[in-house]
Amino acid sequence: MEAVKLEAPILAPGPGVVASVAFDDFSDVTGGDELLTLEAK
Repeated sequence: MEAVKLEAPILAPGPGVVASVAFDDFSDVTGGDELLTLEAK
């Protein structure tokens, strides 16, 4: 993820495929928001 030229890692519990995305492109999010749902691979 990149925000205002800062990068922050997004940790996942294991390998998977993105099943759904919770926000549209360029939406404002805050810390703790669930960004996406992973489907186990």
